[in-house]
Amino acid sequence: MAAHDTPQVELSAEMRDYRNLLVTADQKASEAYDKAVMSLAGGALGLSLTFVKNIVKSPNSESLWRLETSWGCLTMSLAFILVSMLFSQWALRKAIRQVDESSLQRARAGGIFAVLTATLNVLSGAALLGGIALLAWFSISNVKP
Repeated sequence: MAAHDTPQVELSAEMRDYRNLLVTADQKASEAYDKAVMSLAGGALGLSLTFVKNIVKSPNSESLWRLETSWGCLTMSLAFILVSMLFSQWALRKAIRQVDESSLQRARAGGIFAVLTATLNVLSGAALLGGIALLAWFSISNVKP
């Protein structure tokens, strides 16, 4: 059962209120994660371009693969999170249809789009961390003491 699926047991009013609070907190956390990944990945790309243009100017040729790979990772992170946001919309629309058709008990809320959203969120975070790590490694190897 996904986090927002209807519970299978009857809840007390107090537990329903608490559950609704948890659902709202989950939604806010999800929005914050998406915004953070997009901001960090976009910012890291911009910062790396400025760093190369204004500080490094002529990087060590053996370290260029780190820069290029970091750009690839950061770009993939942005792409993953954008597609995740689209799939999240589709998952919500599917879940609404499932509720309307009373078919929510027979299948996962949101269907495959819910699974893809979760997977892409993890991949976007991993790509972001990889991109930042490679960018840091490139930067350290090209700063002259």
